[in-house]
Amino acid sequence: SFKKGYIIYIFNNGGNMINLNEREWKALSQVSGEAFRIYVAICFFLPENQTVCDPQHSEICELLGRKYDKSGVRKLTKQLKKQGLISRFEERNIWYYKTNLR
Repeated sequence: SFKKGYIIYIFNNGGNMINLNEREWKALSQVSGEAFRIYVAICFFLPENQTVCDPQHSEICELLGRKYDKSGVRKLTKQLKKQGLISRFEERNIWYYKTNLR
């Protein structure tokens, strides 16, 4: 078990860093490893101190170094939505991800 407020830091190859708080970590323990990777990728696209971003499917795949078809990403993001980690919305023909537990 984690101490209250415990934060886990994750770095990508470019030296960018994200942190996961206790609520995120607990929710992520309920999803698959691939869904976890998608969540971390989405978080890398968040502007500092923001909870909304708009990465393209191709950008997520490039960051992860894997090829996912769009239906595969949708399936994985459904796991994240079910745990309350993200939501999606459209504004001016752009789809956004919103992280809900940050």
